[in-house]
Amino acid sequence: MNSIKTRRRVVLTGTPLQNNLIEYHCMVNFIKENLLGSVKEFRNRFVNPIQNGQAADSTDQDVRIMKKRAHILYEMLNGCVQVTLCVTYAS
Repeated sequence: MNSIKTRRRVVLTGTPLQNNLIEYHCMVNFIKENLLGSVKEFRNRFVNPIQNGQAADSTDQDVRIMKKRAHILYEMLNGCVQVTLCVTYAS
């Protein structure tokens, strides 16, 4: 898909990307190549710190780093990726 030359690219997705940052990198890379660097760079900069902060035995510092990296990722993608959140409450 990346070899197809286009002026614009649009990806519509649902929950499959919800908890898989490598798939998320793939989607963003399709939209805007190299914005997040290589998969290895992305894993070191975002995936590992975010997953470390989500572990049951995460330290307070791990959680702080996770939140900071998630915010940096959010800011980097502002204007490139639009996220629509739908929350359903059970009664």
